[in-house]
Amino acid sequence: MNAINVEKTVLKFLMAWERCNLSTTAELLDNKFHLTGWTDEPLDRASFVMFQRTYNEAFPDWQFNVTELERHGHDLYLTYRAKATHTGRFDPTRLGLPLLPIEPSGRTRIWPVTYSVVTVEAEKIVRFEIDTGPGGDLNGTLAWLNEAVLTPH
Repeated sequence: MNAINVEKTVLKFLMAWERCNLSTTAELLDNKFHLTGWTDEPLDRASFVMFQRTYNEAFPDWQFNVTELERHGHDLYLTYRAKATHTGRFDPTRLGLPLLPIEPSGRTRIWPVTYSVVTVEAEKIVRFEIDTGPGGDLNGTLAWLNEAVLTPH
């Protein structure tokens, strides 16, 4: 696979997330897809699509703000800093968590600088590894959401 197809596939995936386009996301993920680093357990393809749906409903204006891209074979190394506003309901039960839904706070979150490696084979994403640093994973998002709801802005 040439470099353009690897980068094009990953950037199309990020754009689909930003545009809340779950059908494009699902089309770009291989059946053996797995994501690690954002949750305590790896997510397979179906779990990831639900994960994205949950985030898109709570944060519909998601922006990745990619600052670096570097390709090594089938792997694309990314550096980005996501930003989004909590204008929708965040429902952790969709992610298998026994927590009450969190109502919109209207606050904007800027996640920590995140480093990722995405593996693409035959123009499908098979692996997405995320290193968010402290507070950038699902647990950090839940802590921020609870603080945002409890703290008036």
